[in-house]
Amino acid sequence: MRPKSAYAWRRPAQSRPSGHMPALINGKLLTYAREHNIPLTAEHLICGASAVEIDALLKDVAA
Repeated sequence: MRPKSAYAWRRPAQSRPSGHMPALINGKLLTYAREHNIPLTAEHLICGASAVEIDALLKDVAA
């Protein structure tokens, strides 16, 4: 998976509202997270997460 920012997805497109990434990208992100023991879930990608929640998850990863 090549690194790429998600800035372009902050704008809407014909096939999705702003802030939503394509399903194919979400699947790749979840696979990458699983392979690297990052506790990212589909709910994080669909519903979002607060900075506090993400910091707590990443604290456990860094430990």
